Parts: sequence; structure tokens; C-alpha cells
Amino acid sequence: MVRFRKKITLPSNPIVSASLRISFDDLGEAWVNGARVINDGGGQPQDVVLEPGLLVAGENLLAVFARDTPTSICLR
Repeated sequence: MVRFRKKITLPSNPIVSASLRISFDDLGEAWVNGARVINDGGGQPQDVVLEPGLLVAGENLLAVFARDTPTSICLR
């Protein structure tokens, strides 16, 4: 299990468009400023277009949670 938080400071210029490219092996979620933008698993990269107004001038927070589960268990 991995938890990651990153503060991102943006200039006061208006943000016209933004996207997030992310890939999770098994299960993952990402939030931008408290809004969940993806809940996925499957290993393929995803391009998430962020809704207008989600990013603001000044401080923004990206939070990611990812979990890797065993694909097989071998009992002997």
C-alpha cells in the first residue's frame, strides 16, 4: 500500500485545461484538492481530464492511494 501527497503551487494565471496521466497495477485512487478524479485498477495508463475550476491559483494538493495485491498464492 502506498500513500502519496504532493502540494503543487500554481501561478495566478487562469488554468485553461489540465490532465493527469496515471497508472495503477491493481487498485488506485487519486484526488485533486479533495475531489476524487480516478478510481481504477488494471495496469493501463489513464488520461484523466480535470474539470475546470478544480485547480486554483496558489496551493493545490494531489493525493494518491495505491495497493498491490498478490496475483497468486502458492501453498505447499
